[in-house]
Amino acid sequence: MSKDFDFEEYTDLSTYEKNKAKRKEKHRRKLKDRSLLIIVIVCILLGISVIFNIYLLATRKPNVDNSIQEELMMEKNRIDTELKLWQSEHQAILKEETQEYVLNKIDFFDKRIVFIIDGLGNEYYSYDCMLRKVGYKPSTYWAYNVENAIAKGYVEGKCE
Repeated sequence: MSKDFDFEEYTDLSTYEKNKAKRKEKHRRKLKDRSLLIIVIVCILLGISVIFNIYLLATRKPNVDNSIQEELMMEKNRIDTELKLWQSEHQAILKEETQEYVLNKIDFFDKRIVFIIDGLGNEYYSYDCMLRKVGYKPSTYWAYNVENAIAKGYVEGKCE
């Protein structure tokens, strides 16, 4: 033992027993304090663990199986391809309809609308003939349908 036993200190047995009891009580309190400290530390660690796990659960991303992801990507690519095909077909149809509309409109104007140009006599001209006669110079003109121009006494002018 590191301490030398002092016989004078323990002259009677009751003092020895009292001191022994004090030492045991002191040792028991130390153990109790250490146990309490260990319990507090364990509770703190448990609390931190619970909070960390809650954080992980709240911020985790759903774990999607790779095969499902691949299927979804394939389906998305298929839909994108189908959409592009549909758009190109639709644009082609729209372009055809637009061209047909413009051609029909031009045909209507060429066949049914005539122009009487101020200062060129009692004749009417198609749009193309009017451009040959006056070009793009400023001029005054009236536009009629063919029947109305004839009814007003105008005759078809010669295109030169």
